[in-house]
Amino acid sequence: MDAQPEIIVLLPLYGHRNWILVVDKAFPALPASAGMQVINTNSTMLPVLRYLNAKIQQSPHIFSHLYMDKELNFIPAERDAILNQFKDSLHQIFGHQMISPLLHDSVFTEVAETSKRYQVLVLKTNSCIAYSSIYFQLDCKYWNADK
Repeated sequence: MDAQPEIIVLLPLYGHRNWILVVDKAFPALPASAGMQVINTNSTMLPVLRYLNAKIQQSPHIFSHLYMDKELNFIPAERDAILNQFKDSLHQIFGHQMISPLLHDSVFTEVAETSKRYQVLVLKTNSCIAYSSIYFQLDCKYWNADK
């Protein structure tokens, strides 16, 4: 994955309320004023997800709430064998971490609103699987709402 050095540099700067989006190849180019930094990873989705999730897990200051497009669950399993492999791989990467489904448009509404005040990092992949993007909403690891 070509973007590793950039992720290593940026991740310590990110914290509570930042988002990181790992998106498919169809993700659009954004205007510079959008509050989102887009990095072309030159990789497929799974290695990027595996790498990013591991780095967040190792981080002393952040953890992530995970989201995925709800529409992914509406695609019939018999329609796309690659999609089935992708879903299985998500379970291998994230284990027991909960990935909450959100409607595709809802995610982008939330991220667009967030990007007005906080930085959003978009890691664009070469993957061409519909609704396969995974969204990391970062939160503080050492202080939570209960505290």
